[in-house]
Amino acid sequence: MYKSLHSIYLEHVQKSGIRAPWLSIISEADVEQVQPEAVPAKAVKPKKASAPIKSYDAVCQTVIDSNPELVKLADRWTASEIKLLPATSTINSIPATFQPLWKALYEVTPPKVGQEEGGTKGSGNGEVALYWFLKQTNPTLQDNRLAGVGSADLIITATETGIEVKAYPTTEGWLKIGKFSKNVTEDQKMNNMCLDTIFGLDTLLRSGKSSSNEPTVDNVKAGNILTFNKTNLKKACISLLRVASLVTDPVLANYEFFKIIESKIKQVADYLQLPSVKGLDEDSSMLANSLMYKLLTTKLKNKPGDGGFIVNVDKLGNIEWLKVDFANIEEKFKKIDNEYVKVNTGELFFYKELLK
Repeated sequence: MYKSLHSIYLEHVQKSGIRAPWLSIISEADVEQVQPEAVPAKAVKPKKASAPIKSYDAVCQTVIDSNPELVKLADRWTASEIKLLPATSTINSIPATFQPLWKALYEVTPPKVGQEEGGTKGSGNGEVALYWFLKQTNPTLQDNRLAGVGSADLIITATETGIEVKAYPTTEGWLKIGKFSKNVTEDQKMNNMCLDTIFGLDTLLRSGKSSSNEPTVDNVKAGNILTFNKTNLKKACISLLRVASLVTDPVLANYEFFKIIESKIKQVADYLQLPSVKGLDEDSSMLANSLMYKLLTTKLKNKPGDGGFIVNVDKLGNIEWLKVDFANIEEKFKKIDNEYVKVNTGELFFYKELLK
């Protein structure tokens, strides 16, 4: 019984959350055209005027002034001129004498844009605390609230050093650096195109198995564009390479659909700089490795930027500095079978050892 390409897509791809890039080229004759009902436009409410932004300095001063002991500690820290900012990845800490001040500021969260006061919560993110302790020896440090989404939390303007603040257990090997799927920059668009193509083709190939509930491929759990690691991305790249060897068939070349698929595969190979074909296993490793590298460096480019720091802090004043050095990252990624990056429910994680 005939099944349209659109039906196959709906059954096996769309339900997996894959944005198949070739859907748009399926002919109108093959896809039932359904016009959406007219939806009345909602009236746009005027935005409320934002209150002036309260500076981090003012927020910190409010906390410090609330307790004479904190005032004394703040004066002593300023006079001590202790430099916390390192030159490379390392771990340092707030001296025990000053920990009451650190703890008082640690649970203060940054004021949101348009609000006057910061809040407090059971486990603060340490951003305001780190800001105050760094500012005393880095006078050009400022918060980065107005720099836009995808920018570092803090920035030292004199050196353009970005600082992204995290507050995970220091024993945690993986750090989350946020969502990656926005289609704003050209690199983001290309990264998403690669993921859509790789996992879309992999889903189509797996859909032909006898059991529709098949959970693994060669004993490796299948990934998707929102959750994957190096291992299942590599397996998905094998699917892409297998399709690549088929779509050049002279018979298939007569069909526009397969021409588009071939074009998408070529875009992936060109963007990820796949050299001449050496074999399924090696080439799939290189493709997966290259895409993981692109995802990570695209994210780190502005948050915190090359030369900046991802800083992991805790309530006891332990500060783990991880310096972002693109040359060092590139060198480590030359080892193809690494496990430095993974994605879980749309969030990008990296293994801390990468920046050490």
